[in-house]
Amino acid sequence: MKGTKGDASYRQTDRQTDRQTGYPSVDKPWLKYYDEDKRDFTLPSCSVYDYMAKNNTDNLDSTALDYFGKKYNYRQLIQEIDRCAAAFLAIGVKCGDVVSFCNPTTPEIYFAFYALNKIGAIANMIDPRTNASRIEHFINSTSSRIVFYIDIAYPKLKELLADGKIEKAICISPKDSLPTLLKFGYQLKNRIPADKKAPHNEKYLDWNQFISLGKSNNNPESSKNENPLGLPAGIIYTSGTTGIPKGAILTNKNLLSMVYQNVCADMGWAKNDRFLGIMPPFIAYGLVCGFSLPLCLGMRVTIIPKFEAEQFDSYIQKHQPHHIMGVPSYVERLMYSEKIQKMDLSYLKTVIVGGDKMNPETEVLVNEFLKAHNSKCRVIKGYGLTEMSSNAVFPRCDECNKIGSVGTPLVGNNLKIIDPQTGTELGYNEVGEICLTGPTLIDGYWDNEEENERVFKIEDGIRWIHTGDRGYIDEDGVVFFSDRVKRIIVRSDGHNVWPSDSERIIEKHSCIENCCVVGATDKEAGQGEIVTAFIVLKPDCGLSQEKVIEELKEECLKNLPTRDVPLQYFVRDNLPLSGVGKIDYRALEDIANRNEQ
Repeated sequence: MKGTKGDASYRQTDRQTDRQTGYPSVDKPWLKYYDEDKRDFTLPSCSVYDYMAKNNTDNLDSTALDYFGKKYNYRQLIQEIDRCAAAFLAIGVKCGDVVSFCNPTTPEIYFAFYALNKIGAIANMIDPRTNASRIEHFINSTSSRIVFYIDIAYPKLKELLADGKIEKAICISPKDSLPTLLKFGYQLKNRIPADKKAPHNEKYLDWNQFISLGKSNNNPESSKNENPLGLPAGIIYTSGTTGIPKGAILTNKNLLSMVYQNVCADMGWAKNDRFLGIMPPFIAYGLVCGFSLPLCLGMRVTIIPKFEAEQFDSYIQKHQPHHIMGVPSYVERLMYSEKIQKMDLSYLKTVIVGGDKMNPETEVLVNEFLKAHNSKCRVIKGYGLTEMSSNAVFPRCDECNKIGSVGTPLVGNNLKIIDPQTGTELGYNEVGEICLTGPTLIDGYWDNEEENERVFKIEDGIRWIHTGDRGYIDEDGVVFFSDRVKRIIVRSDGHNVWPSDSERIIEKHSCIENCCVVGATDKEAGQGEIVTAFIVLKPDCGLSQEKVIEELKEECLKNLPTRDVPLQYFVRDNLPLSGVGKIDYRALEDIANRNEQ
């Protein structure tokens, strides 16, 4: 591991100048949206578990988790965490050890994460949909000897778990915490053949067998560490579009900094508010903002272990959450839902989207939709990345929630735009590479010094991450995101094309509901890529596909450099989504290369 631990105090006012230099990272114009007392904050020297427990001492009888009607109040949550911590201690888990999880969100994952955090151990969070060889790499590279897994993933993990290095393999089934009737229904619907079940012995345990190991210790103590803020709390893997994903180390400092900066932003979070938990714990967005944050603030989390985008309206209708968080495609669905059309949404306090761009025209429509359904909130867009513990930029208030923007840096963060060729900082409204720093910047990647040195840069004594993403910042400190660098299209002549430029033109057409521009292999040239547009037409378009494409070509030729204009168009009923709801541009690249619609 590598990375500076940093100080637990964050004082933006000390570094803000009274004059405008023309450089956003020096001027910090976004601080005008925060009161003076919110610009400085000092983190408590404790773990995330200790903070969550202490902040809810007056909230113990309130519901913390709601899992298909099975509810745990904060008193019961803490009791379950203690039972789990005792079980971990009984099998020899200690401060600094890594325990791996291949699971979606269920109550047991909350218990286990906070239990490990209480004793100073680390949760290695792995997407169970990942292929077997990559899961094996993630587990072996962290020297995990304890592995938790969802029951249906056993066939994929069978060989790995049989390895002598794995001491305990604990199976968690989604049925374990279900109410009795639902548990019976789940068992009938999801019978697992005998040859796909794990054996029963001292190594292979179910959740209840694991918990029973700790019965002799009902009140395990929290880790007594001189620097609890610096202790790693979890490992989250980057998306890994090129090469093997890297394990980002999230510390207690990172997670608590997100809590404090959200409190400073006065987002309307309040104890006992209902929070819809749809983001999985194996992505930073899910673990930090959808998992840790609401419980640290005393909210009631409704757990959705297997999120289905087409059911989003049903979740809203049933649970009536005060706060929802996801990717733009989820929220956009609400406008077309028959279930939502007649609903009063006045209970909605925040609708937060991140992880993908939101079409400005769609943003306006969603805001109008929310207003028409009596909600006082507007869509809150954000920008972040795993290395910044998910969210790094979002609008503090309506004033800085400009259409098409992603808001302003969190109060403890700093941001600059640089010329990627020279590394020099650019001024306002100049497009360049986004660089970030702040208390949520991770310490580094697990056991990967080469990538740590490549990605994290020390400049003027401050540690920054160069994101590779393009964007700009205006005089008000509002950030506008353009592209992720991994989406760049390289033509056969070597010319670089940023897909967002043509996507902006295409999205303005009145018939376009959604679009994505990708690169398809240029087979004729033998190298490079052809700029290719996938489009989804609105149901009430009124024009033929041919006419729409003809008009799009004219608009692109009129508004873009010739070499940036899409040469191919594919019309689809919808665009494929990744496991977390983003447009899956890699899948579209494959489709384009097969020349399939």
